[in-house]
Formats: sequence, C-alpha cells, structure tokens
Amino acid sequence: MKVDFEEVFRDRLDQVKKDIRRANKKRDWETKRSLVKEKKDLEAKLKNYEPKE
Repeated sequence: MKVDFEEVFRDRLDQVKKDIRRANKKRDWETKRSLVKEKKDLEAKLKNYEPKE
C-alpha cells in the first residue's frame, strides 16, 4: 500500500485553513499563530515535494 504524501499534505493544509478561520472567529490568537506556522511549513513541504518512485 502506497501513501501519497502530497495528498496528505494538501488535505492537512485545507484543514489548517479552516481552523485558522475558526480561530479568527473565536479570537484565539495563540491557536491562530501556531496554525499559521504550520500552514507555512506545509506550503514549503508541498513546494519542495518530489514523489519518489
């Protein structure tokens, strides 16, 4: 069974974006800060991702 890490990263990025909006609505700035950091990390991973065959 293969794991498609690119898909995993994209799914997590979508969820992080939703969580950031929720944190903004609740004015939970600490959570938002950690989610923004995670979002940047995921975007960097996706940018540099090269599938290995």
